[in-house]
Amino acid sequence: MLINARMKKILIFLFVISMMTLLATFTFGKWPDLLTDFGRSLYIGWRLSLGEVLFKDVDYQFGPLAIYLNGLVFKVLGVAINSIYLVNFLLIGILSYLIYSLFYTVSNWFGALLSVSVFLVVFAFSHSIPTGNYNFMAPYKPEANYGILISYLMIWRMVNSFETVSRINLFSIGFLVGCNFLTSVELTFASCSTFILWSLFYFSTKRRQKVTQSEIKTARACLVFGLGLPLTMFFLYFLQFFNYADAAAATFNGLFYGIKHPQFVNNIF
Repeated sequence: MLINARMKKILIFLFVISMMTLLATFTFGKWPDLLTDFGRSLYIGWRLSLGEVLFKDVDYQFGPLAIYLNGLVFKVLGVAINSIYLVNFLLIGILSYLIYSLFYTVSNWFGALLSVSVFLVVFAFSHSIPTGNYNFMAPYKPEANYGILISYLMIWRMVNSFETVSRINLFSIGFLVGCNFLTSVELTFASCSTFILWSLFYFSTKRRQKVTQSEIKTARACLVFGLGLPLTMFFLYFLQFFNYADAAAATFNGLFYGIKHPQFVNNIF
C-alpha cells in the first residue's frame, strides 16, 4: 500500500510537470503585453536593478515588494525577459503544489489534480485576449503573481496551524499577511479578511481546548511580530531616502495610491 501511494505521488508529480512543460512550449512568447502593463513592470524592475530607488527615481502605483523582487531577479539572473519567465514558471510550480495540497485536504487526489489542471490550462499559461497580459507567465502586474502565491502560502499555513502548534507557523502567517500589505489593495483586503476570520476561529478553538492565557498571548505576539516585520523592514529602507511621513507613504503605497491619485482609480483600465 505504501509503494502504491508513493507511486501515485510520483505519477501525479510527473503529470503536472509534463503539463506545465507542454503548455509553456505551446504558448511560449504569446504571454505578455510588452507595450503597457507587463512592459512597465519590466522597465521599473530594470531601473531598480541598477540601484535606483522606488518613489524617488521612478514612480509606481502599487506596493514595493513585488517590483523590488523583479529588480532582484534582474540583478541575479540578468536583465532579460526570460529571467522573469523562469521565475514565474517556478512560481506556477509552487502554486500548483499548494493548490493540490489544499484541495487534497477537502477532496481526494483526483479532485486536487483536476483543480491544478484547471489552474494551469485556464489561468497559468492562457492567452485569452489578443495582447496576452492575463496569465501567470507575464502578468499585467507582478503583484498578482507574488500576492496570490503569498495568499496561498498563508492559507496553507493556516490549515496546518490546527494540526500542529508552532510559534514559527504563527509567525509565518503574520509575516505573509504583512507581505501582502506591500503588494496592492485588493490582495491586502483579501488576505486581511481571511486572516481576521481565521484568527477568530483559531483562538476560539484554542479556548475550547483549555489553552492557557500565556500561550494565547504568545500566539498573538508571534502573529503581530510576523505581520510587522516586513512592513518595518521596508519602512527602514525608505527612511534612508525620505522623511518619516514619506517613508511610511512609500511603504503603504499599494493601499493609498488611489487616494492620492483619484484619476488612477477613475481610469476604466
